[in-house]
Amino acid sequence: MFIVVFRKLLANLKRENIGTLFFFGLSLSFTMGGLYYYFEMGKSVKSFGDSLWWAIVTFTTVGYGDISPTTFGGRIVAIFAMLFGIGFIGTFMATMANIIIQSRGKELRGMKKVNLKGHLIICGYNKLKVERFIREFRSDNRFEKIPIVIVTDTISHHPMPDVKDIHFVKGESTDEEVLKMAGLYDASRVIVLAESNQDSASDEKTILTVLLVEEMRPEIYTSAEIISSSRKNLLAKAHCDEIVPISEISVNLLVQAQQDPGVTEVISELISNSYGNQIHKSVVDRVYHNKTFVELCMESLKNENIVFALERNKNYHVNPANDMVIEPGDEYFYISKERVK
Repeated sequence: MFIVVFRKLLANLKRENIGTLFFFGLSLSFTMGGLYYYFEMGKSVKSFGDSLWWAIVTFTTVGYGDISPTTFGGRIVAIFAMLFGIGFIGTFMATMANIIIQSRGKELRGMKKVNLKGHLIICGYNKLKVERFIREFRSDNRFEKIPIVIVTDTISHHPMPDVKDIHFVKGESTDEEVLKMAGLYDASRVIVLAESNQDSASDEKTILTVLLVEEMRPEIYTSAEIISSSRKNLLAKAHCDEIVPISEISVNLLVQAQQDPGVTEVISELISNSYGNQIHKSVVDRVYHNKTFVELCMESLKNENIVFALERNKNYHVNPANDMVIEPGDEYFYISKERVK
């Protein structure tokens, strides 16, 4: 990470001719130091090193006062040193400031490649949706420090510049070069958002994005949001790990709200990281191997955890039979205020 940043800094310095400026400053220091030594040798300075120190201190306008000219010639050299020094330092600082401003400007416009590891990439942007997602995602202390990169071509500037560890890359998420700029090869997970909740045409972009992500990084964890449930099979064929059909879930919740009033409030609490109880997932401890599901449930209840489902080889068993035997590698879903450690 440090090496990459250092190399980029060197490239920026080279582009701004900072090498020439540095060489000029060094030459000026030795020239003024040499002239000062010629006039002040044996008086205010005893060595060329002292003269060089005086020149640098004078250029930077620090003015310690430990060395000052006593001869007419030395004072003339000091006048030129001050005039040239102020000009040099001003030019140098302006150049460095320009490099920093250009770098920050590129970052805000989404034109800068990110250098991160283990980050989350969000493909697609909807202001309310993305901001709420980030709040909820970081409410879980396991993910609160994970950097996030937003990839979209629908906005021209960084949407959240003041939020720590939020980065922006402008471009189509279906473009391989854009995903490289977002650091896909070093990311830990990707989420593809539907930028519109009504336009089913956005599903085409979602599918193409997932296909490209899976081609570039087959092992990365991907989740995608789709509008039309009929496209679930296409995303599944693209090896998307988690598919969230907006219309299907919202319709099912509306049906449940009519048949069992209050169920949406319960579900809202369970899927929020901000308050109340949540749904968690953990690997079943080996002490429960070869025991039954009901035994796992009863033991978990003692710690105020409600077990309601098992995952085995990517197959999900919600409220399985009490006598279902736990096997090594099984994972379980439970409701609790805190995650089982």
